[in-house]
Amino acid sequence: MKIMIILLTIFILSSGHLSAGRLDDLEKELDNKMDLIEKKFDEKSRKLDEQFANTLKDEWFNVKFKEGKPFFDKPKPVTIPQAPKPKTVKPDATPVIIPVLPPEPVDDKEPPKTPPVIGPTEEEYNIYFDFLGKPVTISLPKKVKTLRLNAVKKNEIASFWQEVSTSPHETTLTQLKAYYQDFLKSDWAFLMLLETMAKEVYPEDVNMQNLYVWFLLIKTGYQARVAYDNENIYLLLPSSTMVYGRTYFTFSGEKFYKLSTRGLDKKMGSVYTYKEDYPGANKKLELRIIQWPRIKKIEKTRELTFSHSGKEYSVPVLYQGEIITFVKNYPQTTIDSYAGAPLSDFSRKSLLTKLAELIKGMQETEAVNLLLAFVQKSFAYKTDQQQFGYEKWFFAEETLYYPFSDCEDRSVMFGRLVKDLLGIPVVMLHYPQHLATAVLFSKPVSGDKVKYNNKTYAVCDPTYTGASYGMAMPQFKGVSPEVTEF
Repeated sequence: MKIMIILLTIFILSSGHLSAGRLDDLEKELDNKMDLIEKKFDEKSRKLDEQFANTLKDEWFNVKFKEGKPFFDKPKPVTIPQAPKPKTVKPDATPVIIPVLPPEPVDDKEPPKTPPVIGPTEEEYNIYFDFLGKPVTISLPKKVKTLRLNAVKKNEIASFWQEVSTSPHETTLTQLKAYYQDFLKSDWAFLMLLETMAKEVYPEDVNMQNLYVWFLLIKTGYQARVAYDNENIYLLLPSSTMVYGRTYFTFSGEKFYKLSTRGLDKKMGSVYTYKEDYPGANKKLELRIIQWPRIKKIEKTRELTFSHSGKEYSVPVLYQGEIITFVKNYPQTTIDSYAGAPLSDFSRKSLLTKLAELIKGMQETEAVNLLLAFVQKSFAYKTDQQQFGYEKWFFAEETLYYPFSDCEDRSVMFGRLVKDLLGIPVVMLHYPQHLATAVLFSKPVSGDKVKYNNKTYAVCDPTYTGASYGMAMPQFKGVSPEVTEF
């Protein structure tokens, strides 16, 4: 509002037509108009909250959860074959361009702004908690901490909404939006912050935690829902990308998943939920990570060794420990969401710098073969079922942390390295029980290939130990995979 007044004042002064007294009158008039707009907005919001509370009092309907579709149609191989010795690379392959490493990260020079502590006013109190190594302060309405759920029933949920929506949450929502913009940078981080905060408010009551997160998500524009059974209240969210292996129900053509940063989804049968969404709250949870949260950087180290063309190599790497915590319970979503996520600043500086030294001056095909050997031999193989008992896909940063990895983890790592170091196109190849990659070389090469968008990509399998470019695993030769860009 003040910015509008200042701009208008500058304009009027430059025209030289009005006196200072008239400008004062104009500022008061604009203030009154802005106050009126704010009152109308508040009144509209109040009416929406009342209507929604009435919706929650209406008859809820029963929905049954369905089993989430698995990504792989068949179990992944428990053991992987050893590739025969590859053919010698022809000397006329396209020379690789000397890689240009990413610039120095801005995070080190421009630390994220900490949202100012506004208040607390007489109606508010502050809570303090740690979020991924960063201290956080949020001002909440005092009324919030007094709310309780007497029973898991629709009328109790409606009463909660009625009470919480009439408490002054303007400061809380302003601070949460500032945290999102300044250092969270993703919806998954935002959900984690809300769940961490709700646990501080209601430490022993998961149902109240879910209700409060539901309220805050709706008030920040997300299409969140709650549902209940005999004992529990569940937070349910639609995703912008496919989610695999999670139970869900469909409402108005939209899949709602039980997603939480606190842990894995338990299998559920049927629940009760309400009929109408909150008007205007239509954002889906975006699971793609374009930028990691600007959280506390905890440096972890690992020494990776591998052999290639008769030489032994050692690659010391750094990775960001807090990222491992951040994505520990990340839902299994589309493979491009993992492959498209960047390496952390630590990994970019250490891993990319060292590998860039190794491939400097190599031909394009030689460089790809070295990167294949690095991924194939630096990491021990185990399926997710062997390591965790369930499917857990890795971001490249996680592959640097966990002792074992399997096909999709290695494909994500290899694809990330090819893009960051060589800058040539790479795609993911989805077979019924396996994931590999394919690279678009600058010139035609021999070996196994796939056609995609009228271009020929050479198969590159980071799991097929000893295989060079153009070598598919024997059981997948001649099989047409599903191709995914990232």
